[in-house]
Amino acid sequence: MKENDKFKISTRPEDFFHIEIEQFQDRRIFPFQIYIYNPSSRQYTLFLHGNNPLINEKWQLLNFVLERGGSVAVRKDQQKTFLSSLKLKEDDVPALMRSKHISREVAELLKTQKLAKEALKDTSQGKTKFLLKEELHKSITQDDFSNLITAARNEIAAFSCTISPTVSLARYLALELLHEDNFYNRVVAFSYHLASGMGIVDQESLGSLICASFLYHLGNTQVDFSILKKPSAELYDDDRKKFRQHPGLTQHLLQKINLDLDARVYQVMLDHHERTDGSGFPNFKRGERIDPLALVLGASSHIFEYHYGLVTGQKTPLPSIFLNLKNKTQAAGLETEFGGHLHQNLVHLLNMELLKSNTPNQAKVA
Repeated sequence: MKENDKFKISTRPEDFFHIEIEQFQDRRIFPFQIYIYNPSSRQYTLFLHGNNPLINEKWQLLNFVLERGGSVAVRKDQQKTFLSSLKLKEDDVPALMRSKHISREVAELLKTQKLAKEALKDTSQGKTKFLLKEELHKSITQDDFSNLITAARNEIAAFSCTISPTVSLARYLALELLHEDNFYNRVVAFSYHLASGMGIVDQESLGSLICASFLYHLGNTQVDFSILKKPSAELYDDDRKKFRQHPGLTQHLLQKINLDLDARVYQVMLDHHERTDGSGFPNFKRGERIDPLALVLGASSHIFEYHYGLVTGQKTPLPSIFLNLKNKTQAAGLETEFGGHLHQNLVHLLNMELLKSNTPNQAKVA
């Protein structure tokens, strides 16, 4: 290796494992290369070539790096050399132990993913095939979304475990939380099925939508409860202004804890109250400036908020809400500007004549 390659930069963390310098014991010459890791840049820099002496100045520099929050690492392709030369076992190196544990976890995840895909294939080919239009109609007229929620969970369980942290988190949240019929699970499941019906089928987009659907109201924890208790359509200017801060508060909280999410998740959560005519908030976006996933989440959330009486204070039967959305009927507090593509898909998915004949005078609200 040339002298000018001495501090060559690497950006592949999967190629390294971290070590403790105490493991060097009294040795100062090693047959493997030593790297230092900078957490601020997330980069590994070659520090010492193999079989070169670790002189006092370099030893002091290593300690300086550790004091500043950096760490020392070795390339994984030199793992055997590292272990044998220092007479260590994998269990003596915490990073290698964690790596073994993570590998077992990944293997288990891949196994459950495969089983989920096989179960999904069996269902799609069998007598119990999930028919979205029929199930959606039942869910709306019977006010019971259990089957839609279960179907969403089963499909999301077959998502890949290796595409991105966002897709993996979406899969985890669905498996852990999509079990009962409640407000948030309705929003997640309906958003998922609505997006799929609109032709949004890639797992990265759906993963972003699922994570956003689970997390989008986190900012409400920072809003005065007395404001949240009031129907949103009845808020006065000061309280409305405070309420409208919750998308930004959600974004702030998640960024503060450094949750590893795609940037699109944050944008969808921030924009879920935006409407295509510019009447939404917080940025009064119009038309194509709004991510389609934000419109999907916005529509799903608004439908169930309206149903549960969180908008006007009056609980409204779901068939009436969907008929009004289809016809863009003016009703107090009901928003309809979610874009033509989403509107067309709703009309396509729902049998409006059946909804009319099944609109009850009063509907049970879960």
